[in-house]
Amino acid sequence: MLEKQLVFLVDGARDLNNMIYNMFGKLNIKIILDWYHLEKKCLEQLSMARKGSKIRNEFMDKLRPALWFGKVDEAINLLQTLQPEKVSRSKTLGKTG
Repeated sequence: MLEKQLVFLVDGARDLNNMIYNMFGKLNIKIILDWYHLEKKCLEQLSMARKGSKIRNEFMDKLRPALWFGKVDEAINLLQTLQPEKVSRSKTLGKTG
């Protein structure tokens, strides 16, 4: 028999995530960041790390399909291919919040 899972599609607000975990944490749950906020967050982080919007947008065009189809490993691999000479603040990448 398949185990039921509650899936929450949210905007990434920490207080909302905390509330979901507090209310349903003992159940089989999955929290998924909605597409709008995932793309927005990626663009913000890339803007802080990339030298120029043209380079950021070109990279995002490569990253977007992996994000859309939920190919996490592919997205991580793409991020690891960032050329250091095109990164203005490498410490920015990977930080959240």
